[in-house]
Amino acid sequence: MLVTLLREDWRTDWVTVSDIYDARTVRGLAARAPEPVESTADAALPLVREGRARPLLANLVQGGWLALSVLAASWASWVVAFRVAPLAFAHLGLATLVLVAPLIGLAGFLFYLPLSVAFAVAVKWLAIGRYRPCARRCGAPITCATGW
Repeated sequence: MLVTLLREDWRTDWVTVSDIYDARTVRGLAARAPEPVESTADAALPLVREGRARPLLANLVQGGWLALSVLAASWASWVVAFRVAPLAFAHLGLATLVLVAPLIGLAGFLFYLPLSVAFAVAVKWLAIGRYRPCARRCGAPITCATGW
């Protein structure tokens, strides 16, 4: 959203998502800015967009993804709750199952946590690219995006 707003002004239309992640601060972003060109002709130019906005299509895609995610999660939860769990815990008594349930929940969370982080990192790599160490002119270490 920030990059979209910045691109609406001709003075900041050079900003990319990678610039936001690389700079981290407004001062860092200002340091990346190209030298201003004093021209009244540039200020009068209208904003030219590539392609066209399709908010209905974007909403349909996002809603469809959300619906499929909820459907898949509900189906998987049903299978675990009504098919897998009864088979796995049939030999345990009620008291034992109640005592072991927190450990089972903790094990499930410890299984879920690295998978969710790995998924988030994979999506970030696909959307933005990987970061690698690089150096500024002053020699201070920073990271640069290497993607797209």
